Amino acid sequence: MGAAAVHGLLLCTCLCLLLAGASARPQRRHPRHDVLLPAPKSPTEGSGGGDSDGGDSEVGATIVAAGFAKWVNISSRPAVRKLFNEAYMAEAVDISKTGFSATKCTPGTPPAAYIQSTLRRINFFRVCAHAAREEPPHWKCYKKEGAEAAGKSNLSLGTHGPDAVDSQMRERKGSNYDVAHRRWLLYPNTPRMGVGGTDYFNEAFNYYGATAVWIIDDSTFSGPRPATRNKYVAWPPPGYVPYQVVWARWSFSYPGADFSAAKVTLRRGTTLLGVKREAPSGGSADNTLVWVANTQNSLYNEDRFEPWDKPTAVQKINVTITGVKVPASTKLRTFSYLVQIFDPAA
Repeated sequence: MGAAAVHGLLLCTCLCLLLAGASARPQRRHPRHDVLLPAPKSPTEGSGGGDSDGGDSEVGATIVAAGFAKWVNISSRPAVRKLFNEAYMAEAVDISKTGFSATKCTPGTPPAAYIQSTLRRINFFRVCAHAAREEPPHWKCYKKEGAEAAGKSNLSLGTHGPDAVDSQMRERKGSNYDVAHRRWLLYPNTPRMGVGGTDYFNEAFNYYGATAVWIIDDSTFSGPRPATRNKYVAWPPPGYVPYQVVWARWSFSYPGADFSAAKVTLRRGTTLLGVKREAPSGGSADNTLVWVANTQNSLYNEDRFEPWDKPTAVQKINVTITGVKVPASTKLRTFSYLVQIFDPAA
């Protein structure tokens, strides 16, 4: 059995653990009641990966995650529009399971098409960007395999499939100030991921569905860092970005960087946009600087569910980050890049 299949089975076990014991009924919760459990911490000290520079080419980067490989030139609006329509806007797949039983502690198996649609959403974000909790042994249906899966996964309650991936990238609410789930999804040193999910309704907690994304690959975590478009990983990234995937929290990750003295400015033309800088955080994938951007009508609202306001024309946002200390350098670095937010339907 392949690694992806093993991960998938363990994740199903993990989700059975999360939801077992509640009665099911055909009820859908409000989609905005999504909850993210704390993201895993790095299995070893440091930011992980080597320090080889992937270069600053704007041509694009490729990834090989979950059997998916694709290039995209994010400097090309038509190329990003095509990727968004084909990968992000792909039709949702039903998660109906075969053999799932909470009473018998049988995890079941989600359809292959459902797994692929979820991984497709993850890969959309990874291609654009660059290309610690425990389960109590007394829980019903407890298995050590499920505990391992939970400890190495991003866990979402109240959403499943591609919607859960959006939730983990959105990182709304104050507890997600460090965007740890997003950092793991975009971490270059994770070439393989596993996905498990359920649309089971948990009556006790009023959650409809859950998703686990296995995001820690022990075999590659501390290995050489693969080549990426830039040395850093930002969201939203430099280049053209559909407004639907630009949320209140922006992030900039750099392996081993010290952001304690860093400052961020955003400009739209000659207009200086408001920025609220979050406290720098390490411990999950690459060290990352996070800030909340003023999205025109929502000043410093990290709880905002909606994406960036729909633009009538391409909005060019110049990002400048100063005072960044990077490994093997005695001088503070400055990074500047241009984010071009657009409507793919225009």
